[in-house]
Amino acid sequence: DDDMMMADDDDMMMSKLPETVTIGILHPRSGGLSGLGTQLEAATDLAVADFNEYLQESGAGWTLKAAVEDTATSPVTAVLGIEALYSKGINLVVGPAASTSTSQVKKYADDQDMLIFSCCSTSPALAIAGDSVYRMVSDDTNQGKAIAELLSTRGVTALVPIWRADTYGDGLHDAAKNNFEASGGIVAEGIRYDQERKEFGLEVSDLADQVQDMIDEHGEDKVAVLLIAFEESIQIVQSANQYDVLKQVDWYGSEAVASSVDLSDQIVSEFVESTEFLSTDIYLSQGELAQSVLDRLKDTLGIDDPTSFTFAAYDAVQILARAIEYTGSTETSEIKAVLHSVASEYQGALPDSELNENGDLVKNDYAVKIAMDGKWVTTQKYLIDYNLITSATQPEGIIEVGSLYPITGQSSATGFATRDATALGAEDFNKYLASIGEHGWELKVIEEDSASVALVALEKAQTFHARGIDIIIGPRPSAEAKQVKTYTDKTDMIAISCCSTTPSLSIAGDSIYRLAPDDANQGIALATLFETEGIEAIATITRNDAYGIGLLNATVTEFTNRGYEVAEAINYDSVAAATPGLLAAELNDNVQELVDKHGTDKVAVLITGFAESVQIMEAVSEYDILGEIRWFGAETFTSSTNILTNAITNELVTSTNFTSLAIATTATDTEKYIINHFMTEYGEVPTQYIRNAYDIPWLVGLSMLHTGATDAISVKEVLGDVGANYVGAVGKAAFNEAGDLVPGDYSIWTVTEDGWKEIGNYSPLTKEITYYAAMSDNN
Repeated sequence: DDDMMMADDDDMMMSKLPETVTIGILHPRSGGLSGLGTQLEAATDLAVADFNEYLQESGAGWTLKAAVEDTATSPVTAVLGIEALYSKGINLVVGPAASTSTSQVKKYADDQDMLIFSCCSTSPALAIAGDSVYRMVSDDTNQGKAIAELLSTRGVTALVPIWRADTYGDGLHDAAKNNFEASGGIVAEGIRYDQERKEFGLEVSDLADQVQDMIDEHGEDKVAVLLIAFEESIQIVQSANQYDVLKQVDWYGSEAVASSVDLSDQIVSEFVESTEFLSTDIYLSQGELAQSVLDRLKDTLGIDDPTSFTFAAYDAVQILARAIEYTGSTETSEIKAVLHSVASEYQGALPDSELNENGDLVKNDYAVKIAMDGKWVTTQKYLIDYNLITSATQPEGIIEVGSLYPITGQSSATGFATRDATALGAEDFNKYLASIGEHGWELKVIEEDSASVALVALEKAQTFHARGIDIIIGPRPSAEAKQVKTYTDKTDMIAISCCSTTPSLSIAGDSIYRLAPDDANQGIALATLFETEGIEAIATITRNDAYGIGLLNATVTEFTNRGYEVAEAINYDSVAAATPGLLAAELNDNVQELVDKHGTDKVAVLITGFAESVQIMEAVSEYDILGEIRWFGAETFTSSTNILTNAITNELVTSTNFTSLAIATTATDTEKYIINHFMTEYGEVPTQYIRNAYDIPWLVGLSMLHTGATDAISVKEVLGDVGANYVGAVGKAAFNEAGDLVPGDYSIWTVTEDGWKEIGNYSPLTKEITYYAAMSDNN
């Protein structure tokens, strides 16, 4: 907690440390992971040197020292190593690398109140809150998802695994198996081999038999082998080369395989290339210090591509050392008390070192590597946040998409905000591209103003197409979306609207996608709200366009089907809205007729419109009866300030407890970020649809990442799949068969003397309303 840390700063500064503070290091200097161990030791040496330079510059008066013990890639030796460190009075240890070794030293560390900070252990079995183990990498639950998604995207439906029988192998096998089966895949019994074995003839023979059985049942192109191994993978591959059936299927490997298989061996090299061997690998994005660390490690080790684990090893030392500096102590309990906070604030070789409740790195992505020209080359990535495999071929340069919002005209009040939210989404997506190492392209939004006129929106869509832009973010209003559709359908374009909701555009397979639910859902919610509030008759006044008529019809149909009465609709166009007095007079007549029949407490007005509604509601003040009944509005009114800042309309909406709906908030971190941004920029949250507008550039960009293509047809093919795995400001962005957002809850808002207040919720699942406060409380 930052406040806690700041409050304790003076006490911490009084703490004294000895001139030399020693931490332990457990690396595999020998054994099956010795190659990795060499890189990790170079990284931790570098971290110690850098931290001591920092201490010297700050005049700290102490230095950091590392005492290294060799685990020999052996759990037994790892325990001997930690015992040796503890005998020297060392209770803070970086390492071990392997999960099996980490698992073995854990009990000793727990018993002796030590702390171990592993750079590389990934077994899910070690994801335990409150124990002695911390890890600068996420557990293999995530790598299991990556492997399953990679298999699925490549059309594999049947898998035969071969894995080492230890904490690491069992954990990753189970994670991959569970995720692959959950996606519909079939997993054979597979081969679980003793981690101490040196010869694999029998195991590989059994593997060949199981692969043949799978081929006979599912077909050669649907079957694959998954290898989870350390350096013994070399012997396994050499044995597999003797079986034709094992060379007929694709092979996949875990992150340890990519760092262990020696491609200088001709047999191994030919086998992995002929089987299109793909291996997942930990992908740790590069932070501020990454390039400096890489450059110096290359000089030290003489290799061009050190493993990503070197970043984790470097940062583990730095974070542990900074915790010691901050607390002025090496006591385990004191270090544990601040380690999460120190890690979350630290920025080093990794851009984000936040630890979860289990003490593991919150997340990391995965690289997908293939053997090419004698070395492992990253061709794709798995993005854990979006369950997405990127294309091996990525776009290049500036990729333009259109943005079509009403910046002038009747809808301009909300057009500015949604335009700015789209721009913010594109900006943040480009930052994300850079964070995952995709520096070769970026998304650029070309803005056009629809002027709140449907025909102008159509002209701007034609302008985009002539410029070679066939993906449009927008239009915002339904009337504009409906007009643009006539052109985008014919030209293989795609328009993705943040805000259009008319049911008439819920059409499967067309060019219009909408990150908003269609108003058939809001119509049901409004009818339920009327019924719940004891309303038996409504008079309606509605904007005469695709949006207004669509919502009106949905509401009226639902309300009348329940046996209630609706007066003859008053539908106004932009010309009629210029004479609000006539509309108010007609509304007064309709309401008076309903009141005579049902009474004032059973009658309400439903108004559906945009900014022009203010003038209509001003004119209403001339009629007493219109101020004596309840008023309800569509979602376009919710949180709007223009009906509150106008003195006349403020009196009307306050006295009638004006009530309207909104798509319920999601409480995601992204939504909170956007709200904070717009509060800073505008002093208020201007429209609920800024969330939707922000998410659309992300969905477009992620679709391009996934396909490697930037044309509308390619984006359209995967947009639904991408949305199903995307959680952003709108929550889960799942599209239905018509290309509209799957409906979620609606929140219910009313105007009080203190302004807008959220009072309840409508659930489309239960079709019921739940109030947070009784409506009578607001009267």
